[in-house]
Amino acid sequence: MKASPDLNELLRLLIQNNIDFVIIGGFAGILYGSTVVTRDLDICMVMEPKQLEKVREVLAPYHPVHRRGPAKLSFLEAPQSFEGVQNLYLNTDLGTLDILGEIIEVGNFQQVAANAKHVTLFGLSAKIISAEDLIRSKKAMGRPKDLLVIAELQEVLGKI
Repeated sequence: MKASPDLNELLRLLIQNNIDFVIIGGFAGILYGSTVVTRDLDICMVMEPKQLEKVREVLAPYHPVHRRGPAKLSFLEAPQSFEGVQNLYLNTDLGTLDILGEIIEVGNFQQVAANAKHVTLFGLSAKIISAEDLIRSKKAMGRPKDLLVIAELQEVLGKI
């Protein structure tokens, strides 16, 4: 693993390789103007085998491993079948990537994507969770760091 993650490069690779996803979490907060630093990239996507195989191919050169569970299994080998997979939590040479099939208080990929905003990143089109959905999701999680981001986003977006 590299000493310092390169989440921008990780995001660029996913966009460039036409993975269909929505940027969520702290990275989305930063794109809306939050100053709270994030150490991972969170995305929401359809958790279907074809899409997940595509992600596996894109990440292969970056040594993806599962970061949850007692054994840090290679994402290139496990799971053998993606049937029933709902979320993936990975470490790669470019940084940590969390892939979620559903967002609390928002819904599945289709529901998240329905309200998503289209942005240009690295000269490419990408989708970002709507600010309203991001705030709703962070309120539901209720962690101290989420509450900080909510307050900041509400101020930045003029919602107070």
